[in-house]
Amino acid sequence: MRLRLSGALLLTISCEAQEIRPSDPVTALNKAFSTHQLVLLDDYLHGNVQEHRVLLSLIHSRSFSREVSNIVLEGANSLYQRLVDRYVAGENIPIEQLEAVWRNGLAIGPVADEPEIELFQAVRTANRTNSSGRTELRIVCGKAAVHWDDVHTRDDLQRFVPARDRNYIQIVQEQILAKHQKALLYMGALHFRRIQGKPSTIEEALQQTGATTDVVLPGTTLLAPITMWTGVLFDGAGHGYCRCRALGFKRYKPSLN
Repeated sequence: MRLRLSGALLLTISCEAQEIRPSDPVTALNKAFSTHQLVLLDDYLHGNVQEHRVLLSLIHSRSFSREVSNIVLEGANSLYQRLVDRYVAGENIPIEQLEAVWRNGLAIGPVADEPEIELFQAVRTANRTNSSGRTELRIVCGKAAVHWDDVHTRDDLQRFVPARDRNYIQIVQEQILAKHQKALLYMGALHFRRIQGKPSTIEEALQQTGATTDVVLPGTTLLAPITMWTGVLFDGAGHGYCRCRALGFKRYKPSLN
């Protein structure tokens, strides 16, 4: 069954039948978790406001908090996992320190701070207002632990960039499946796409471990303009927040040859 969600944001849940019917996005995502351990939400257009708002609403929904323990973010550098755990648990961590989690990732383009801060704050708030029956929610960093002090050339990134999917799979296996928990997996376009009914590399690998998976593909109507985040893309020194330009990625460090 394929679901088209009403409103500005449309979500298509990949199932066997081809029936299309409107559905509320938060309700549909929660329903997917009632029968699946992992729901793979495709971050179709990095920075899409409608999808971001749905994600925030999902975090605060009661059904989600009862079922799901984790959100795995593609752009978060796992070098900072302990820092993230402390922040969402309520510890007083300065935002300036937390920004390293996504600024020091392997994003293809600059990452705006505002939506990332809102997402992390939403999880922190949900945990702080946690009531009986609600699950403590964790943000799991889905990127390999990249230490940028050790990156000086494009070749230094080759063990990270081509292995993005493999690293993400390993993190989900160790942080989610080994603990028999549920998770929302959030990753960019094409990583989760099923082609001619065949699962993506990530979904297939997770299914082979015995996990039940569902794929949600977001988009917007072609008639409606797509509103993108326009947050600050450069810091005071004039450096973009995207740190790598390997394989054609945007340059960050002037010394990166």
